Amino acid sequence: FAENADPITRFAYGDIWTAISVTMIVINTVIIGIETQFETAHHLKKALHREGNGGAPGNWDDTAFGVIELMFLVWMVFEVMVNLYSQKQRFWRGKDWSWNMF
Repeated sequence: FAENADPITRFAYGDIWTAISVTMIVINTVIIGIETQFETAHHLKKALHREGNGGAPGNWDDTAFGVIELMFLVWMVFEVMVNLYSQKQRFWRGKDWSWNMF
């Protein structure tokens, strides 16, 4: 990118933006793992209870995880929009075009 690029473009090509993006991906991955663990444990307890091998499970309320997932979705859409803005046609035709399409 050119040194006379606008502030958003300069920021999007910087190390801080990359660090924030990678950190958000890692945190999202951890949250998905935690949610999967809780949900699997709940459904396992339900199945065991149906077969008479355990006490009644509590209610599974995934509202908090739904809100967290929505926040990550908003972040990821924002991230794509910033990258699309800063890379312009390189977003579709640059060296990372296949990753961007993914």
